[in-house]
Amino acid sequence: MRYLILSAILLVFYVFSFYFVSAVEVGVSPAELVFPDSESEECKEIKLMSNYKTLFNLNDKWNIISSSRNPVFYNVNADKVGIEIIYDRQIVVDNGYEMVDICLKSVKKGNKRGILFFESNSASLGVRIEVLSGKIAEKENIGITGSIVENLGNSVNESIDFKNFLFYLTGVNFILLFLLVFFLYRKRSLA
Repeated sequence: MRYLILSAILLVFYVFSFYFVSAVEVGVSPAELVFPDSESEECKEIKLMSNYKTLFNLNDKWNIISSSRNPVFYNVNADKVGIEIIYDRQIVVDNGYEMVDICLKSVKKGNKRGILFFESNSASLGVRIEVLSGKIAEKENIGITGSIVENLGNSVNESIDFKNFLFYLTGVNFILLFLLVFFLYRKRSLA
């Protein structure tokens, strides 16, 4: 009876050792873009990354209410703020990264804050956009995700290798469990 309980516990442990969860790794770099308050068009690049084939829909919203970073306040279109912004409205990233060009021109003078949203079925991302006048426009970009996702190609290959390792490890666990049950059964039948 003791061996049967031990076998049942090991079987339950084995079943719960499987990984049934999968996740999509996505990222965007830099997390913030700063444009000068100028009537001449300026373009910047954003790196959009995903480890699966993902379709992203892009749209921008602007804040005229407060200086808060809370996305709730970003609810106005670019033309109402006095911004002309040009970018592709849909981007497909297929197991790697895509460079996205963001071109902006300020029609009305003044500091402005916006967010460029990247939305898909699997993830939602945002890039903060600031249009600043004068010396403030020389402010440096704050790259939150830049150094983390710089070597995306390597991390995607490493995650695939890790999945293969888990597959083989699960197979070895299954063989060891089978051998344990076999020897317990054999010992019990000899006794």
